[in-house]
Amino acid sequence: MSTDLMEVYSLEEGDQILFQGQLFRIVGIEDGDNLDYRLILVDEEGYRRSLEADGQKKFRLVLDSPSEI
Repeated sequence: MSTDLMEVYSLEEGDQILFQGQLFRIVGIEDGDNLDYRLILVDEEGYRRSLEADGQKKFRLVLDSPSEI
């Protein structure tokens, strides 16, 4: 698996990111509070979570992965 650091503002639906050691697929991006972004995420078991972050915050974008979510 290879990764690259990407800012939140450049992420897109369908991207996979690593957050707190877990792999998540982005299924939605919404405007959050205070000009932040709210990412709607699904983990490998299908559980949904939301994460609010500043547009400049960087996450590890998974460029290729042997497993699909």
